[in-house]
Amino acid sequence: MIVQAIRCTHPPSAVLGLLLVLGTLTGCSNVVGPERIDLRLTIASKVPFTLQEMKRASGRLTPIAINPGGSHCRGGGGFSGFTAETPIEVNDERGITLGAGRLGQGTLKQTGSDLEGQPVFDTCFFHASIPLKGSARIYVLRIGGEGFVRRFHISQMRKLQGHVTLKVD
Repeated sequence: MIVQAIRCTHPPSAVLGLLLVLGTLTGCSNVVGPERIDLRLTIASKVPFTLQEMKRASGRLTPIAINPGGSHCRGGGGFSGFTAETPIEVNDERGITLGAGRLGQGTLKQTGSDLEGQPVFDTCFFHASIPLKGSARIYVLRIGGEGFVRRFHISQMRKLQGHVTLKVD
């Protein structure tokens, strides 16, 4: 039978692609994926805000907000679930956890100045690196539980080389 002839080893590169496809179809588990996911999450506002406007609104009316102390940003308005402590989980298609972490501190991006010379900001960036303990055919990325879920096929992860960029606005 053909299935018995397929081995999950490291063959010459000329047949690697064919064996990966056949291995996936036959349940071969040596599909190589990224060792970690480097996540970049961007929360963008259509309208830039000054620090004072963000502080005054306390994140209720703006998609980005300033953390208490004013040194980092977090999600505001409908994005208030995005904070430094927001959990990130990466699962395979069966629900097995491959890696976990936290979103980390957000960083504001200055886009210019208003008419009075005050800096204005329209973006809050989060960066996180999640080590993975295995490979999957489908990677399920959860940020904040079930609130924000994205799925990636192994072919997408190979193309992205584990660098995932997501934007919400």
